[in-house]
Amino acid sequence: MKEELTREELKRFILFAKDKDTRKLATALLEEMDKPKVWDGAPEDALQAQITWFTKNGGYIGMKTYTRELP
Repeated sequence: MKEELTREELKRFILFAKDKDTRKLATALLEEMDKPKVWDGAPEDALQAQITWFTKNGGYIGMKTYTRELP
């Protein structure tokens, strides 16, 4: 049994699903896939993560700070 949807499958849902809610869900899932996975491997009590982007030859592109609330 398959456990993950691919980007291509989600794009097909967005284009061809007759149900409006299915299209909305597929769009939300695709947007979530595009977000950096800043919390993967982070300590459970971490409240902030900082991402810095560089070009392949080391040029600085930008930085973003993510904040989360713990339950």
